[in-house]
Amino acid sequence: MTQARTTRDERGLGLALQARRRVCGHGLELASAAGSFLGALSGAFWSTFHQTCLLSGASSFSFSGSFLHASSRTTSTQRACAEYLILCMSAQKANIKELTMKQAKFWIETFLRLILLLVAASIITFALVNAAPIDPVAAYAGGENTFSKEQLASIAAHWGFDKPPVERYFMWIGGLLHGDGGISVIYQRPVVQILCERAGNSLLLMGCAWVLSGIIGFAAGIVCGLYPRSIADKLLKGICIVLSAAPTFWVGLVCLSIFAVALGWFPLGHAYPVGLTPDQVTWGQRIHHLILPALVLAVSGIGNITLQTREKVIEIMQSDMVTFAKARGETTRQIITRHLLRNISLPAITLQFAYISEVFGGSVLAEQVFAYPGLGNAVVQSALSMDIPLLLGVALVSAVFVFVGNFIANVLYGIIDPRIKRGAELHD
Repeated sequence: MTQARTTRDERGLGLALQARRRVCGHGLELASAAGSFLGALSGAFWSTFHQTCLLSGASSFSFSGSFLHASSRTTSTQRACAEYLILCMSAQKANIKELTMKQAKFWIETFLRLILLLVAASIITFALVNAAPIDPVAAYAGGENTFSKEQLASIAAHWGFDKPPVERYFMWIGGLLHGDGGISVIYQRPVVQILCERAGNSLLLMGCAWVLSGIIGFAAGIVCGLYPRSIADKLLKGICIVLSAAPTFWVGLVCLSIFAVALGWFPLGHAYPVGLTPDQVTWGQRIHHLILPALVLAVSGIGNITLQTREKVIEIMQSDMVTFAKARGETTRQIITRHLLRNISLPAITLQFAYISEVFGGSVLAEQVFAYPGLGNAVVQSALSMDIPLLLGVALVSAVFVFVGNFIANVLYGIIDPRIKRGAELHD
């Protein structure tokens, strides 16, 4: 009976050790595991006490000795368990603190990189604008102006054109810190108000074009890669090569001539019908004016994404992994869902988020062709009129736009392929 008691205590201690390893290794319900163990330990103690009472018989001294022996064994087991649980809780607190420090370091570094990017973008943009062979006073006054020299000097003094470039740059920094981003030379209003009015139209246009280019290019690339050298592959490949080489403004003019002028399916331009205020425009009218510019802007990215995805699909379909999957009897659908999509997702995400900067650059040309009132249109007008505050404001918005896109891509890398996240943690 003593051997059975010893075996039961050792089994209880073994279960406690397994629970401790499970808690420390995976961080699962520490308090629940401790409560379960203490409950089992209490049950073992009272079972031992009951058996001791039955075996004691007529000898009270034997009963007392057996009880003290069981109590001593149970107390030592409780002490060991408590020490293990304290160690587990300390390790868990240390892991939580380390994770919090890593997250804080990550966000601080990301914020500092964004600040450095904005400073560099503003300095480079300001230097390029000042190096342009355009007189800001003459651009403001117009080509055939009748202003006297005194009036031109007064215009230059009002807008600060007569000050050194460094002083003008810090004047713009002061307006930026003030919250208005300076006063636009063209619109005679704070830059922040103009950006807020036009950013909505541009983000809607660029977002639709970006999503369309990703979906169409990704799907076409998979079809071409699954059936290489077929008629569909040759046809799609030729179209993509032509679209990749075609300028955005040329594609826009061709589509405008065919679908707007000849067929009359879409309006000639603008974000909504002429003569209506933004409050009077319905979503149906906005979408009708948005379809053609979004398709034209998406065309410039479909070709590159399709061709790159096609090459990656062909590489994966010829790999040993897919050959082994075919030998196991997996169908083409199973190979696509289990092996292909996961392996081509990272290159596709890289291409798609790298295309953000191209979308922003292409929107400038698309908005000019379709007279779309967005940030791209504001860039052209501010550059021709030497509206430095507005031009710098658009440059900062575009820098933030591209930075956020790359940041989202980096986060998605770790979600899709955890090995990248673990590699970064080991590097740190």
